[in-house]
Amino acid sequence: MDDNRAPNDLVAALGSLPSLGLDALASAASLQHRRDRKYIVPVSTLGGLFTDFGTDTKALEIDKTRLFRYESIYFDTADLQSYRDAARSRPRRRKVRTRAYVDSSACALEVKTRDRNGQTIKHRLDYPLADRHLLNQQGRHFIAEVDPDGPQSSNLQHTLTTAYLRATLLIDAGTSRATIDVGLCCTEPEGAQVELAGHALVETKSVSGSTTMDRLLWANHIRPVQMSKYCVGLAALHGELGANKWNRILRTHFGWTPTRSLSHTRQAS
Repeated sequence: MDDNRAPNDLVAALGSLPSLGLDALASAASLQHRRDRKYIVPVSTLGGLFTDFGTDTKALEIDKTRLFRYESIYFDTADLQSYRDAARSRPRRRKVRTRAYVDSSACALEVKTRDRNGQTIKHRLDYPLADRHLLNQQGRHFIAEVDPDGPQSSNLQHTLTTAYLRATLLIDAGTSRATIDVGLCCTEPEGAQVELAGHALVETKSVSGSTTMDRLLWANHIRPVQMSKYCVGLAALHGELGANKWNRILRTHFGWTPTRSLSHTRQAS
């Protein structure tokens, strides 16, 4: 995946914004405790959204780059407890993944938990890039510390990899973030793939309330969706999984058919 996968108008729009570095972004809005909203947006409309941003919006830039390659590797139990908890909207649930920032060779182990109030809490541990496909001893201990009531880390295994290009914006005078993911590709360990083609996944992250990005999307008749890259990717590849929660997204963007398992590479329309 490279910048050639990103639409030209998005690249140009990002280039028109003031920049900030990673340290400045982290100190302004780390948002480890936050509320998220997600949207599926046609890539053809992305560039136009930027014309309505205020002057306080900035784009993350590292080494003159504003679109960064991400790779996330998810771990679940053999019976997919994390997936099933999300599919059933269990109030308390968790997700375990490694996240590699490919351009910088940095990596972190993340445990995302969701409390009964719907708030997402992310716990992070710096992690060796070479170990991102597995859970080493330090990682397993970290998972057990963060979520002692969840499945034992020894029962977790690699179930899905997601890869995409991401732009990160600091918005609303530094109180909120928005991320724009393009070129999303989900791959199983055995090699089966599915892609979200022609659309971006936009996510807003704030302590509370709506953001500038939310209001711009609403004004363009784009409404929030309930979507997890992990869950939708896994469901798109396995038609036999219960996926009522994401049925419309799967049918509209992934050509999904229930009770049918994909055994070959497939691109979404």
